[in-house]
Order: sequence, then structure tokens, then C-alpha cells
Amino acid sequence: MQTRKLGNSDLDLTPIGFGAWAIGGDDWGMGWGPQEDADSIAAIHEALECGVNWIDTAHAYGFGKSEEVVGRALKEWSGDVIIATKCGVLPNEVRFPYRDANREKILEEVEGSLKCQKISPDSEIPFPDNHFDLIYAIEVIEHTRRPYDLFCEAYNRLKPGGTFLLTTPNSLHMKSRLEFLLTGFGDMYPPVSTLEKNAGRICGHIMPLNLAYFAYGARKVGFGEPEFHVDRRKRSSVFWAMLFWPLLKMATWYYDRKIRKYDLDDWEENRDVIGQMNSYDLLTARSCIITFRKPLPN
Repeated sequence: MQTRKLGNSDLDLTPIGFGAWAIGGDDWGMGWGPQEDADSIAAIHEALECGVNWIDTAHAYGFGKSEEVVGRALKEWSGDVIIATKCGVLPNEVRFPYRDANREKILEEVEGSLKCQKISPDSEIPFPDNHFDLIYAIEVIEHTRRPYDLFCEAYNRLKPGGTFLLTTPNSLHMKSRLEFLLTGFGDMYPPVSTLEKNAGRICGHIMPLNLAYFAYGARKVGFGEPEFHVDRRKRSSVFWAMLFWPLLKMATWYYDRKIRKYDLDDWEENRDVIGQMNSYDLLTARSCIITFRKPLPN
């Protein structure tokens, strides 16, 4: 199907789009009657299969219902789709629309339109394989009971050449290492709590993995080697890293030789990681920011 550029934007739209007013159902003042969600999703898929590349929806169409159904349909669709939504129309006490386009209401509706689907930490990512160019997990993996499953899920959902970006507290900066040596608990990893109310707090950090184990999880499913990035450095860790620097470099040299002698294959697989474990970046970075690339097919 042919496309046309939308105004001065970089969006190329098909001349016909999918209008999602009717799929908002009949539970509001300007509905088109009862709708079966399964029929609505099938209609969206039919339009996309015919070449339509954009969907027009709005919060007002069922006051969130239309956007919800569109979202569910796109989770089962692997191609790119342009979504146009609108705001400024809200329900009154009998769910009849009225206009209210003040700043607070607009922000509230935008947040509602972008609302994420909540899933449990052990769930699959609810999208098809080879779907995304980028998947990021910001301060997530330290809360999960099965962290290596996250690497598998991310790998499967990424397109070839896609990137998985992971951030987590750095348990290997010097302040954390000294705290662990003296107390048995690293920085940002205090005694853990089983209470549900603490699941998202620091005492809910249950998985203190570091770069070596992230590299293992990534290699195991097929990612390339990790790339470590620094956001900002902890000043206290900079001091201790400089103080212990000669000892740390000597320890790295000794440990590298020890692993090479113990198992040459293991050493060859991990030699880069062994060198990074006492690097200045890992000794001083506040957080781990790590990217993994899914290889392109040969």
C-alpha cells in the first residue's frame, strides 16, 4: 500500500488508517454499541495484514477501553505500527464526554495512554519474538528470583542486532567491597525482607550479581560480550581504589594466572571479564550500566 508523509514529520502513513472509536464499546455516552474484544482484535489484525500502518484511537473512546484493546492487539503483532491518540475529553458522572484540556488533565491522560502492563518478576515478556530493537531493564534484575531468565526473555524478544540495556547497583565498587568485608553486606544490599511492602525497596534487593555473572547469563543465551558504562563515580570509592590500586592490580595478575592454570578453556572464555573486575571503572562506578548486543545472522 502507498504511503504519504504526514505534514513536516518523518512519519509515512498509509492513506487509510484503522479508526478505533467503535472498539471502545458501549459503556460510555457516545459508544457505537456492544463490541466483542476478540472481534475488535481480529479486525485490527486484518487491517494490518492488508497494509494499513496506523491506528487512530483516543482515551475518550470508552475512556481507556479502545487504547487497551489496541494495545492487546499489537502485542500479538510483530510489525511496526504508528499509533495516534488524543486527549482533552473526559467522562462526567454518567460517563458522557465533556472537554477539559487543562495541563494537569492532559498529563494525566498521557500517562494513562502510556501505562505499562504489570507482570510478575517470573513472567514472560508479553510480546512476540524478534519484536524490539531495544529492551532495557532499569534497576530490575536485583529484585528478581530468576535473573538468568531475564536474559533469555530479552534475547528472544529482540530483533537480530538489537540491544539489551541493563542497569543495577554496582556491588563491586570499593566502598561496597569494604562494607562486605567488614559486615558481610555490600552497599545497597542490606539484610533482605520477605514482606511484600518491601519488594521495591533497597531491602528488596535479593540478587547481588556482578559483571562476571551478567556476562555468563548473556553468553549462555547467545548475546555478545558485555559493554560496561559509567554513569557517575562514588567519591569514597575513588579514594579507596587509589589507595589499594597496586594491591588490586597484583591480585588481578595472580588470579588471572591461577584460572589459566586451573582450566585454560574457562580462562579463555573469561579473560576479559577477569581483567575488568578490578578495573578503575568497576571499582568506582555507582551503578552497573551494561549493554549486550544480539548478533546478526551470518
